[in-house]
Amino acid sequence: MNPRAAVFCFHDIVDGDALDDVPVTHRPYALTPEEFRLLMVEAQQSGRRGLPVGQVPGELAGGFYSLTFDDGCSSDYTHAFPVLLELGLRATFFIVPTLVEAPGYVTWAQLREMVAAGMEVGSHSLTHPFLNRCSADEITREY
Repeated sequence: MNPRAAVFCFHDIVDGDALDDVPVTHRPYALTPEEFRLLMVEAQQSGRRGLPVGQVPGELAGGFYSLTFDDGCSSDYTHAFPVLLELGLRATFFIVPTLVEAPGYVTWAQLREMVAAGMEVGSHSLTHPFLNRCSADEITREY
């Protein structure tokens, strides 16, 4: 059997009692903390290596998985980060720099703590526009 790779992309972890408040268009991207923790336990026990995205190019032939988080929601720090630390997993967090420190999003101090603990942080564009609606100059500015 050939080794396989997988990249899992998460968006938001929402307390179960708040799921009804999540817009229906965003609901497929939201997990409860319990659902997230179960997935991470399965990942840890899968026998595959967990790699931050920055290490993927050197490992394309092997069996591994990468955990990624988009947007920089505050739940990345409050819910995901503690579970990742507990299970000894690493992940890549793609943040929107203009949203850092905004209500509902991570802070610069939290990101520094996450990086110090071995997490990887990358950009998910400057302002998170719909790129198909942007001019070439706007796309260049976003990246």
